[in-house]
Amino acid sequence: MMKIKYLLISLVFCSLGFSQEILFITPSQGMQGTADLEITLIASGVNFYDEYTYHDVYFSGDGLNAHNEQAVSQTILQFDLDIESWTSVGDYTVYLSRDDWQWPYEEWTISMSNAFAVIENTAVITQISPDSVQAGSTETLT
Repeated sequence: MMKIKYLLISLVFCSLGFSQEILFITPSQGMQGTADLEITLIASGVNFYDEYTYHDVYFSGDGLNAHNEQAVSQTILQFDLDIESWTSVGDYTVYLSRDDWQWPYEEWTISMSNAFAVIENTAVITQISPDSVQAGSTETLT
């Protein structure tokens, strides 16, 4: 009985010492149709500088594409986010996964619910100048 008690205590302390968590991302929202929005993700219990691991960021749903992940520090990762024009407005979960290439292999995926919001793109063209041009001519529109 005593061995089981010590085993449980050891497991609790080990899991507390090695747990990973996404603390936040910033900015936490972006507009439909945005390309290369620079996002910063801050996590605990990770080492983005570990050369034998690969970290991948992705989002729930379709239309959000993370790329160009760059480690800024052991716990800060920056990446660019493309938000397709057809992406649904609403809240999305961000996922961070790790693949390990050396022993002892440690692969995990963590997430943060409602971490990023896609907002509606309400941009409209209200005026074009000049309002007419002659066929075959070259004009600059504003």
